[in-house]
Amino acid sequence: MMKMKMCVTAGLLFLMCVCLKEHMLEACSCGPAHPQELFCHADVVFKARVLSMKLIKSMYPGEGYFKFNINITKMYKGFEHAGIKHFFTPEDEGMCGISLTRSVYLFSGKLVSRHEGHAKKSLTVDLCDIVKHWSRLSKTEKKILSVHRKACNCQVSHCYIEPCDENKCYLRDIYDPDEGSQSICMANSTGSCRWINA
Repeated sequence: MMKMKMCVTAGLLFLMCVCLKEHMLEACSCGPAHPQELFCHADVVFKARVLSMKLIKSMYPGEGYFKFNINITKMYKGFEHAGIKHFFTPEDEGMCGISLTRSVYLFSGKLVSRHEGHAKKSLTVDLCDIVKHWSRLSKTEKKILSVHRKACNCQVSHCYIEPCDENKCYLRDIYDPDEGSQSICMANSTGSCRWINA
């Protein structure tokens, strides 16, 4: 009898694990990236004031999201989306959610369909995007923002083994978020990509 109870319990646990595996396997995962990479891979980049926040619950734990109402004051990329009034982020930081105060920030984000088969796209911003207090950006970082758009044909990368591709700009320390933040990777007159100090 005890053996049968153990088998039933093990079977139920297995079934629960199989049913929940999709929810359990999702987690936040993004490596360090140079601001130019984040800018070039984003659908939109903008300066905005956070006005308010609302938690939208889900029937599954950890799958809710926050809706941040914003006032965009300047667009740097994705100008056709300048009328956006809010964005979404996961409620859980383990799923790359962000927590913000009512301040002015620089954001990058992606436009994604929130529901399968739904044509309308929503803006999402998470830990893998640019999320910086505007007041903490240096003058140089603010100046570079208007140039990034012209530099997206150059790639910022890491080179671990020589020789490295001459048409890329390389970072030496992937864990130093400030490396290269005062420079931009742009094509010179010969078409080669090089670091240029701003």
